[in-house]
Amino acid sequence: MTRHLTRHPGTDHGPQPPHASELLQQTLDGLTDAVVAFAADHTVAGANAAARELFPGLRLAVRLPGSGALHDVFAADEPTATVEYADRRWRCRRAPLSAGYAWYLRDVTDEVLRTDAILAERRRASFLADASRRLGASLNVDRTRLATLELAVPALADRAVLVSRGRGRRSTWQRTSTDEDGVETGVAELDDVLAVTALAAAFDGVMVADGPGLAAGLTAVPWLVADADGSALVLPVAGHGRTVGVLVLLRRAGRAAFEPVETDLAGQFAARAGAAIASATLYQDQVRVSEVLESSLVPPGLPAERELRLAARYRPAREALGIGGDYYDVFPADDGGGMVVLGDVCGKGVEAAVLTGQVRQTLATLRLLGQDPVTMLTTLNAVMLASDTARFTTLVVAVAEPVGAGRVRLRLASGGHPPPYVLRADGTVELVDLAGALVGILPEPTFGETTVLLEPGDTCLLYTDGVTESRGGPHGAEFFGRDRLADLLAGCVGMPTGALVERVEQVATDWSAGNGHDDIAVLAITPSDTAVAFEVAEPGVPLPADLPEAPVSPVPAAGAETVA
Repeated sequence: MTRHLTRHPGTDHGPQPPHASELLQQTLDGLTDAVVAFAADHTVAGANAAARELFPGLRLAVRLPGSGALHDVFAADEPTATVEYADRRWRCRRAPLSAGYAWYLRDVTDEVLRTDAILAERRRASFLADASRRLGASLNVDRTRLATLELAVPALADRAVLVSRGRGRRSTWQRTSTDEDGVETGVAELDDVLAVTALAAAFDGVMVADGPGLAAGLTAVPWLVADADGSALVLPVAGHGRTVGVLVLLRRAGRAAFEPVETDLAGQFAARAGAAIASATLYQDQVRVSEVLESSLVPPGLPAERELRLAARYRPAREALGIGGDYYDVFPADDGGGMVVLGDVCGKGVEAAVLTGQVRQTLATLRLLGQDPVTMLTTLNAVMLASDTARFTTLVVAVAEPVGAGRVRLRLASGGHPPPYVLRADGTVELVDLAGALVGILPEPTFGETTVLLEPGDTCLLYTDGVTESRGGPHGAEFFGRDRLADLLAGCVGMPTGALVERVEQVATDWSAGNGHDDIAVLAITPSDTAVAFEVAEPGVPLPADLPEAPVSPVPAAGAETVA
């Protein structure tokens, strides 16, 4: 059975559902986005509450005017656009309808501001990171100052001036700007600079922020070239606890003044520049001091070839330092001979080089006193013991005396040093039998002394243990040793003295390739065929009484036992 529901007049059946169009309008009015519908003839067909509030001039069935704010918003040809309207940013999207089209507008002002703030912060962070990289790329003061100016313009200002303290009561300045090529430099009296209140405050470590009259006040300093109507910042450039300069940032009147966030950025930049300039200044000061010290510690140049032909090679273990614990010295005498010293201080690097300098100065003084080689070693030993140093030295002292016919007599004394070699003109290699105690260890040491006669074409080689104790070989642990040195010398017969010492140094260094090496010093003495004495300012040192010639041992073949 079918039942039909019949509505009888006068019967109340409750509220009726709204019409679909009314329901749609209520839905649209609940949106925070503005929605405007247009008919195919571009007349307004409808708008939600947000759109009516945003555009009070909207009229149904009316075309938008050909110009004005409404037209600017809805005239975009693209389906999407971002526009500014009523001091807000709107992201607009156009969508087709069955009989027209609709524009959807969303307020993205806060979103854009947040994005812009993030991007601006990223740009500032990127600028500071790039500044740190460039400022730290050099330890040269001038290049670091130049980088400071190049980074500041135009990123921070139209013109930048870096003022630095000079020598005495002078100051130096460097300036660059967007309308100048390169960097201009100049010198100014420090008193004139400090007479400007803002500059004096910055030199005292106080930043002077942009404010009324600051730029105008800086126009009194002609080399600042400030724009009286522009804006300015005066920042201390400080590092390592002291102000190393002042950075003046200037903007023209047409550019926005420094905002607080820009002032903070400039302050951070100046701090980085100050740290870099201070580090570069400290480094250059240290280099200058090191060069002065090094000049007194490096081995000396050899005198001109006269009665003796001398050649030497020196390679410190720490080659970048240029100094080490090995040393040699040459003291010419008026008779064409002289004294030669070669030794090795315990240790490497700067500490050993300092003791090396002390040993050399002591020997130079003792030589002026006319002491014989053994007495010199004894006195040096006493000096080192008195200095309470824990280090010691080994050395050979050779006093050369020309005896005529192109021959030279060497008076040798050793303080614990490897014995010299003599390469005879016929290719024979002899090891000089010479021994002695280390210098600076025992209160009553014994030092060996002997003489060797060099005939024309003979060579006496002095060397340090950096040669014989150079480690290499198949496993990198085998000493170069005296046998290899003797064989090497035998192959150098007839070589010029300079080529001989270079050969010894190179072979010993190659032997230890990849393993590092100790300090190496090599010095060769050969009688010269020239009979002209050394030209020296101080008087020669009288040679001591003759000693019997030392026994020399022919060096056995490689692999045989060598003289200890």
